[in-house]
Amino acid sequence: MRKQYHLRTNGTGSLIWDVERLIELSQSLLVQEVALDSIREFEETYWIQGKDEYPTCREVAEHAKLT
Repeated sequence: MRKQYHLRTNGTGSLIWDVERLIELSQSLLVQEVALDSIREFEETYWIQGKDEYPTCREVAEHAKLT
């Protein structure tokens, strides 16, 4: 798998997380259920760029359920 990062901007610049490192560091944590509505990025046009209309992460997930 290619290297992946999670990025978010704030008032002072960009916050960048190495996803592979997050996975490694989280191996010993207990699994917790989280409501999708509590994840800010789920309603954002986060992954897809370069088109006139951008689907939200929720719309991408709903489309994936169709297959």
